[in-house]
Amino acid sequence: NIMITSYCKSLYIDESEYPLKKELAAHCKKHGLRLAVYIRCDNVYAERLADEIRTRDVLAQRADGRVPIYGREEYRPCTCFHKPDTMAWFKEAIRRAIEDLGVDALHLDGFIVGGMETVDACRCEACRRDFTAFLKRRYDNDPDMARRRFGFAELDAIQPPGMIVEPLMPLGQVVDPVWQEWIIFRCTWTARVAREIAEFVYDLNPDVGIFVNNAHFF
Repeated sequence: NIMITSYCKSLYIDESEYPLKKELAAHCKKHGLRLAVYIRCDNVYAERLADEIRTRDVLAQRADGRVPIYGREEYRPCTCFHKPDTMAWFKEAIRRAIEDLGVDALHLDGFIVGGMETVDACRCEACRRDFTAFLKRRYDNDPDMARRRFGFAELDAIQPPGMIVEPLMPLGQVVDPVWQEWIIFRCTWTARVAREIAEFVYDLNPDVGIFVNNAHFF
């Protein structure tokens, strides 16, 4: 009783096909079917959306300075959900689907906040800024605890770990305190972004369902 159709892949909506989406939505409503649309925003079609990329700060960046890409497709650079422009673009696609198409559900593919460790994990300035803020919320009011945890209390100096020198990530039991904090930070931000999107959808229409395709980052 539900149909899922293409809609927004890599932040790109094909405007030439958009009238067909509206026609499909009308047919589904007429025949009592629910309609869901596919949305993927963890990467962007750079060739189709070159002008938008020039004006919007959305691209992820590895620790070595390179922009990660989806698989081997160099025309699909990855985005960073820590950047406000990425979240705003994401929400624009969601709002249009709910308000204009009147969809019943959203299929959010590639919902991987921060990218895949060892492959395309982001270490951009937005991620670094948020990681520092995360550490300060946990330890700024207790310098002694910070010293016991890291050996010092200067939290601004702690960098996100990995991605430049081998090994790219710890193997086996994770004992490095910075890696432990980074894992907690990534899990926290995944939950935070998911909640922000869920609340945004709920405010637009509380009856719209959400399907999520996530992936392991460790």
